[in-house]
Amino acid sequence: MNKKNVLLIGGTGAMGVYLVPELLQSGYRVYVTSRRKIESENENLFYIQGNGHDLEFVKEICDGNTISVIIDFMVYSTIEFEERCESLLELSSHYFFLSSYRVFANQDEVITERSPKLLDVVKDSAYLKTDEYALTKARQEVILRNASKRNWTIIRPSITYSKERFQLGALEANLTVGRALRQVPTIIAEPMLDKSTTMTWAGDVAKMIVGLIGNKKSLGEDFNVVTAEHHTWKEVADYYNQVIHLDCVPINLNDYMRITKRKWQVLYDRLYDRVLDNSKILAYTGLRQENFKPLLEGLKDELGKINRSRYLNSQRSWEFHAALDYHTNSRVNLTNVADGPKGIYLAEIKRLEELSIDGSEKRIARFDIAISNSLWKARALPWNDYTELVRIHTHVLGKPSKGENRWVNIRLGQLLQQWKKYKLKLVLKVSGPDFIKPFLSGGGNIQKLEEISVETDQWRTVEYDIIVDQAGLEFLSFTATDIPISGNSISIKKCLVSKVDV
Repeated sequence: MNKKNVLLIGGTGAMGVYLVPELLQSGYRVYVTSRRKIESENENLFYIQGNGHDLEFVKEICDGNTISVIIDFMVYSTIEFEERCESLLELSSHYFFLSSYRVFANQDEVITERSPKLLDVVKDSAYLKTDEYALTKARQEVILRNASKRNWTIIRPSITYSKERFQLGALEANLTVGRALRQVPTIIAEPMLDKSTTMTWAGDVAKMIVGLIGNKKSLGEDFNVVTAEHHTWKEVADYYNQVIHLDCVPINLNDYMRITKRKWQVLYDRLYDRVLDNSKILAYTGLRQENFKPLLEGLKDELGKINRSRYLNSQRSWEFHAALDYHTNSRVNLTNVADGPKGIYLAEIKRLEELSIDGSEKRIARFDIAISNSLWKARALPWNDYTELVRIHTHVLGKPSKGENRWVNIRLGQLLQQWKKYKLKLVLKVSGPDFIKPFLSGGGNIQKLEEISVETDQWRTVEYDIIVDQAGLEFLSFTATDIPISGNSISIKKCLVSKVDV
């Protein structure tokens, strides 16, 4: 049998690693462009080193190898695609354009191929001026539909996971898997938690794509190449926790967008419910939903194959690690980190700490707790969005020894400056006593604050205007004397501090 030749432009990524073996198993001869040199051990697989953005390079491959099918994984600018669209259609009898489910607008109903597109309904002029990924893909679909030939098929994957590609919200594997392996938490925007997302295993996407090759009815058509399974981001985070013990701390939306630098992706995708219909692709390929791998099973399989040293020895993303550590009040182990990345990390931590008071009010998502005695246990309850400070031992409360105290301290970010005015806002509840007496501490000094009367297990909002009258203060502190019974607690939901200009 004469084998059909298939060209994957940029096919070495998350989907390509499964599409290549699926094509080979189906009897195709496969050519793959790659920026780096890759040796093949299969007589029907050829890696060709070069730049997939170079149209002449692509033409040389097609002219020399009689390419029947092109599957295009490249990310083009809109102008770049407009300039090459007709040429790409001329180079083969079947051109697959890799678009994205993100082209669809927000809607309450299940998303089908005919659902409204962002490009047609969004009114945000600032967003529309960009060539952000979702808009780029939508504009390129229009260019393709207006082309002189109709030997194309548009395929729209959802979020796709596979070897080395594991997303949570707007974060990629280095800040999900990498954080889990370093035993520090990652973050998610709080409003994302109850939004639904669709995550499809790359092996299933490969089966759907191969099932369309040679199907003349698929020419000029578009397909959602996705699973019908969907989950909230909270459920996805829980799956990561089950599989690799990744803790995830919710933070406010503005902080999240600033840290991830993915404002548009968050606003115009991750905050939408993304539940997709796959009945069209199933009808064209004969596949069934039950053939697809469930998300939890797929994550277990793929995460079991990861190269741990790749993440633990990575010298990248240290500015991001610093931001995540700051917002989760954690610290990565810097022992094996080179001086350059370590310097970036420490400088960013310092910058963020300096901003924590001088800037506007800041919500602390997980508190940096300092305890120097055996009377307290602090535990973060991220899904309930508060930190619980629990009295764990009941001792005879004699006079503490010199240098000891019975305090639990919440670090406020930096030293409060003497004779400066601050506004402190607390949202807390107390189990046990009728009142507590918070104070500021640090540098061997304390400054008492007005006592707080409380109703047990009821949230209470308290605001203080403070003029700092002691040097070296950096903690908001509570003492075990106020919480005398084992098992009683103070829960902190918010601790907002801001400098007041006078």
